Amino acid sequence: MELFRSYCLPVILYAAEVMPLSKQSLKSLDLCIKQAVAKFFRTYDDSCINEIRRFCDLPDVGVMIERRRMKFVDRILDVEHLACLIYVR
Repeated sequence: MELFRSYCLPVILYAAEVMPLSKQSLKSLDLCIKQAVAKFFRTYDDSCINEIRRFCDLPDVGVMIERRRMKFVDRILDVEHLACLIYVR
């Protein structure tokens, strides 16, 4: 599961924080994660998959993208803040 989180999720979510995605696109990305979890744990029961995702901290794709978006914006603001400080001196 750690390999999935470190290698596959970044590919699935690449640049999603800067692009406006439709609900259908979010559903499609979420289905990729759901199917991966189902195959890893050999279960296709939705309630089991949801519990596994909750325990492994794999929330809905919309939530993951929003987290990434907030992190992206925070980094931009930090860089702009540092650039302003350097320019003022």
